[in-house]
Order: sequence, then C-alpha cells, then structure tokens
Amino acid sequence: MRRSPSALAFLAVVVAGCTQSGRVVDATNGRPLPGVEVVARNRTFEVGRMETDAAGRFSVFAPVHATTFTLSKPGYSDQYMNRREFFSILRNEFRMQRR
Repeated sequence: MRRSPSALAFLAVVVAGCTQSGRVVDATNGRPLPGVEVVARNRTFEVGRMETDAAGRFSVFAPVHATTFTLSKPGYSDQYMNRREFFSILRNEFRMQRR
C-alpha cells in the first residue's frame, strides 16, 4: 500500500510597521507625564500598547494596519488621533489637558 505524502501548510505572518517614539507632557506646565497609556488600534483590535516612563517618553510599535491611536491618563482628557495626526505630532511633544 502506497501512502501519499502529507501536505504540510505553513502560514507566514509578516507584520510590517515601525516603532514610533514620543514624549507626553502636561499642557499647562510642560512637565512630563508618566503612566500615560499609548494604544494603537486597527478598526477592530488593539495592536500595540505602551505606557510612558518617568520622563513621559514612550516607544510603541505601530503596524501599518494601525489606524487610530489613543493617549489616556486618569485626570486628563483622552486624546484620539488617526494615523496621520499621530505621526505629525510625533515630531513634537503630545500635550495633555487636565479635565
């Protein structure tokens, strides 16, 4: 009896994107804001998450399919941005307003 060779299927998942870095500060006094959540999402799922360090700095992987970005911290107004806004603001600092 001859056996037919088993068919093996391999799924290669390639995630394209880049790591983006930035700094988040208080809009009133310019002081760094530690503990700000920076979240990247596509239309349905969260695809990246990072929290700012003591100096307010972050580095988050932003896949090409990430379409929206959110910055949030208790006591501050959340910031929602599309991909274009997020990348243009990265040249400067993100400024968060107190509620």
